[in-house]
Amino acid sequence: MIKLLVITRENEADKSYGLGKTLLPFIESLRANKHSVVYFSKTESALIHQRWMGRFIAFLQPFFGLIAPPLAERLIQGIAGGRYAVRVKATHVWLHDPWMVLGFKWGRWSLFRFKNRAEFKQRPKVFISEHGLGSFTWAVSRDGLTFSPRLFRWFLALERRMLNKADKVFIPSQTALDALLRDLAYVHTPKHFVVLSYGRPPQVKKIPSPDFSVFNLTEAPQVPVILAVGRTSPAKNYEMLVDAIHLLDQQLTQGVQLLIAGGGDTQPLLDYAASKPLKHALRIAFVEDMTKAYVLANIYVSSCAIESFGQANREALAFGLPCVVPSAGGSGEVLGCGAWLVPANAASMANAMFRLISNPSQTLFWKQQALLEYKKLPIWTEILEHFEQQLLND
Repeated sequence: MIKLLVITRENEADKSYGLGKTLLPFIESLRANKHSVVYFSKTESALIHQRWMGRFIAFLQPFFGLIAPPLAERLIQGIAGGRYAVRVKATHVWLHDPWMVLGFKWGRWSLFRFKNRAEFKQRPKVFISEHGLGSFTWAVSRDGLTFSPRLFRWFLALERRMLNKADKVFIPSQTALDALLRDLAYVHTPKHFVVLSYGRPPQVKKIPSPDFSVFNLTEAPQVPVILAVGRTSPAKNYEMLVDAIHLLDQQLTQGVQLLIAGGGDTQPLLDYAASKPLKHALRIAFVEDMTKAYVLANIYVSSCAIESFGQANREALAFGLPCVVPSAGGSGEVLGCGAWLVPANAASMANAMFRLISNPSQTLFWKQQALLEYKKLPIWTEILEHFEQQLLND
């Protein structure tokens, strides 16, 4: 039996969509097989962050500038996780951010003088997941962090060092692995780099009645509903999606209703949408039960061109929604022929959505394609067996 500690910087809200949701099947499967698993998120270390965040930022600011706050957050979470790993005598640790590895090592060894030193000779196996399309350093630079060229190279070198020392590195798709090898200048794939994807989302047995109140709408829109899913961040490229909806509004007399199920800082995006303006105001809401969001949509759309996997896109397939998704990133590998892959620009996406709305036969075709491709997706049992073997055979 293994004792696995899963360390993330997620919070409770991410269990509805995001990392927390995709990790749940791994955790439940290991527990069902009599392994011990502890999920250590930012929620469990909230008080530690409150106490130390300001001090860490003040210390890091002169060296890292605007990168200091996110770096401090990850170091603190890694330190808290490292200390907790010693306390629970974890045999395996799964970190979901390479920057947290530094904190993890620091936190673990900060207890060295106070603990039985024999405990430290039995180092836990360390597994790191790279969730972006390539290196973590490149991924966060696409998500709003600004690096100088010198600092960017320094973080890339640090990330490479962390991955080389890990027992296993998990990457969600072959496309993401290829990008990681390119970013970190690997000529050959290291043996401990493993593609570990996700199983197909479950189909909902009982579809709920449409309830637009989850998006603060008092009645059902009398226009086609376009749904996007995910937190509001630069990586999701929602401004481009708003541009596409603006173009679509010009082609359709009544326009369309854009809904985004996601959290984060929504006001800048709402302001951007209001500046267009759209015929129907953009609605953004955190939806705890994502079934209630998918059931509202006529068309599902993703504007993120740098997905390493995109589990929400697969969830849309499970609902049989016609999907319009950028052809860049890992979407082609992950979705196969189940989605309409188009160039990641507003004109192309608007054109695809217009053709779906104006041509029922084309809509039916892409609904059928979504369900056909969904049936081809690997089931969770296969993925989970592969994951457990990676843990046990390391």
